[in-house]
Amino acid sequence: MRHDLPDIYDDRPLGPRARRSTWPWVLLVLAIAVAGAAYWYAHHQPARSARQALPPVHVVRDRPGGARSIAGAKINEAEAVLILRRHFDLADQCLAVIFNGEHGRVYRFTAFNSCDRTRLGQWQVDGWTKAVAPKK
Repeated sequence: MRHDLPDIYDDRPLGPRARRSTWPWVLLVLAIAVAGAAYWYAHHQPARSARQALPPVHVVRDRPGGARSIAGAKINEAEAVLILRRHFDLADQCLAVIFNGEHGRVYRFTAFNSCDRTRLGQWQVDGWTKAVAPKK
C-alpha cells in the first residue's frame, strides 16, 4: 500500500454492487406505449367521424334530387314502395319492386319474389289514401 495517497482508497476489493430493480422502468415504458396507442386510436378514426357528420337518410325524398310525386299526393314514389313492401309478408331481400309509372292518383308497380323467382303481379298504391290494391 502506498502511503502517499490519501485514505480514499484502500486495498480492499469492492463489494457486490447493489442491484436496482428494473420493474419501475418497464412499467413506465408500458404505460407510455398504452397512452400513445389510446391517443392514436382516438384521433385517427376518419371513417367514423365522417359517418357521424352526415345526417341520416330515411327515404329517397331526403336525398339530393328527391323522388317523383303525384301533384297533391300525400306520399311520394319512395313512400309508396315502402307501403307496398309492408303489404307483402316477405323478407326484404326477397321482394323486388319495379316502378311502372303514375296513373291518375295511384303509383303502379310490378312485384317479384326474387327468392323463389315468382311474379307477384301488378299492384297500385293510392297517393292520397295509401291503400294497396292489385292493378285494375
